[in-house]
Amino acid sequence: MPDQPLASERYTAALMRKIDTMLGEPLSPQQRKDIVEAIAVFQTRKHPIDLRGVLPLHFARLYFVLLMGKDRRSEAAAKEHELRQHHHIVARALSILVMLWPLYLFLGFIYYVLTALPH
Repeated sequence: MPDQPLASERYTAALMRKIDTMLGEPLSPQQRKDIVEAIAVFQTRKHPIDLRGVLPLHFARLYFVLLMGKDRRSEAAAKEHELRQHHHIVARALSILVMLWPLYLFLGFIYYVLTALPH
């Protein structure tokens, strides 16, 4: 079986084609090299937990991505993020409720079925 290009290489090649198309002319070799190097910086980040998937619902296909790993941000960036998060406690609580509605619906359905059964 011939060697298949890595997903990152396919992504980079597709992105470069898109850039050339949008610009209407090909990039210089130096520009191309600089862009490929910039893309590579972000593609080398690996996460211990990398969970991706698609939820095929009746009305739409939704995708999800869950990435977890050690926080490698600088202390200043982490502190700034923490300060911003204190203002969003209510928003986080509401988003948790919204994200868990399928679980609530499922538990309510199970309760309904169990209470409707004859004893």
